[in-house]
Amino acid sequence: MLRLPGRSWVVDGAQDERRYDGVHGRVGQRQALDPESALREVARLLRPNERLLLIEHVRAKSWFLAACQDKLLQSWRVFAGGCVCNRPTLELMCACGFAVEADDVVWHGMPAIVHPFAVGCGARLSVGRASR
Repeated sequence: MLRLPGRSWVVDGAQDERRYDGVHGRVGQRQALDPESALREVARLLRPNERLLLIEHVRAKSWFLAACQDKLLQSWRVFAGGCVCNRPTLELMCACGFAVEADDVVWHGMPAIVHPFAVGCGARLSVGRASR
């Protein structure tokens, strides 16, 4: 485990059998090569009913903007360091055992394909229970 300034830590989950009260994710899932594995590892490290706090841009609900995200994905990934702008992050969280509570917000000042943004949390549930 690496201690960072303040009270934050980066944890190597494979080496860590402790459970944590919370995890903060800030635009981290957008670049994960295997987001489901990453989310399942976060769920494993969290105590039951504890929270993953998130600030993520997500797949657009508008069919037109979602189509733009799909069309521009490869160019955007090159431009933005591997960012996957059309990932259905909240749905993935539900599939990985989190109950998600998030507000839809707009990331002003950024290109439209990354405007859809979710700010909220996902509570780790017992195995087999997830909702949004």
